[in-house]
Amino acid sequence: MLFRSTFIPEKEGAIAIASTDSSGKFTMKSGTDAGVASGPCKVTVALIDSSGSASALAVDMKPEDMQKLAMEGKLQAALQAQEKGSLLPAKYGKSDSTPLTLEVKKGDNNFAIELTD
Repeated sequence: MLFRSTFIPEKEGAIAIASTDSSGKFTMKSGTDAGVASGPCKVTVALIDSSGSASALAVDMKPEDMQKLAMEGKLQAALQAQEKGSLLPAKYGKSDSTPLTLEVKKGDNNFAIELTD
């Protein structure tokens, strides 16, 4: 299983993503830089059975690729491809339907992301 989260700043800043490794560890990255822009962020999450390849494009995407797609207006289609392979409810995988919003502060942040269904 692969857990992927995407933080999309509501004001300014680069999109940050993280995917777990085989031991469950991850680092959020915006482009090649570790971290997330401070401020409120929409959060999408997906839990993907890594044995399938239905969502390989979205899973393998780098933060800078996601930023480029967002600027071109194509990010939603990529996230929908990811959502199709997700084992979580679809609303959590799309930026326009996720109810998850988190306030990122400077310094270390630890969030418990709770899914209600």
